[in-house]
Amino acid sequence: MGYIERQATLKRVPSLDRKGLFGVPLDVAVRREGLACKIPRLIYKCTQEIELRGMSIIGIYRVCGSAKKKKKLHDEFERSSELVDLSFESWPDIHVITGVLKDYLRELPEPLFTNRLCEEFIAFATESDTPLPEMEKVHSMINTLSPANKETVCFIMDHLKFVSIHHESNKMDTHNIAVCFGPVLMCPSGIGVQPQASMAFEKHIEVLQALLDKWPNPKGPRENEDTVEKKKETDHQEEDSCYHSNDDLDENIAEVTEV
Repeated sequence: MGYIERQATLKRVPSLDRKGLFGVPLDVAVRREGLACKIPRLIYKCTQEIELRGMSIIGIYRVCGSAKKKKKLHDEFERSSELVDLSFESWPDIHVITGVLKDYLRELPEPLFTNRLCEEFIAFATESDTPLPEMEKVHSMINTLSPANKETVCFIMDHLKFVSIHHESNKMDTHNIAVCFGPVLMCPSGIGVQPQASMAFEKHIEVLQALLDKWPNPKGPRENEDTVEKKKETDHQEEDSCYHSNDDLDENIAEVTEV
């Protein structure tokens, strides 16, 4: 199995196709779907399925799914996000679903936290002895985002916190999650930002881990697709070339047998 350089796999890769779902601004995607909520249906569907059957999978989000199958699911979402069925019968490899979710977030023209907030976080982490301001300040910063970015940021953070709660089973503590998502969520697009900000991968990881450590546990049942529609009305895994692997997990999982 081959590997790709770390910088190549972690950096943002905005799509050149702006007509569909992938690679378009978040608010545009939400507006096209016509939902009252401000979170893309792809994110709802993927996180719902991952939370349903992926919480005990060792290295969830670190293992890559089949590139061919990810492309197929990508195309299904492009045709109609509403009609996509992510059940086990249709998509037994959960890593295909996690891969498509990461691809969607990576291909946003601007990171989910926005260029402005990413630069503010990185600047604070660089100039301060701590990687993150007090949570009261963090919340006020998030509240300055557009409705789509604000709701989606909070939803994704709740999801990632939920994954980390199950770290004894999946070995995905906040650091391992931050390794996967720090650059994806916080690496600026490179347009109008300082070069060092867009390449500060270690800082992105450090900031997201600190944010996840302080983020409150999700309360109550997680929203599912039925909730989205109501708002509108009112293990055989194929391997793929990838930087991340279970061997990179902080905890020693060599003696753990997945069941």
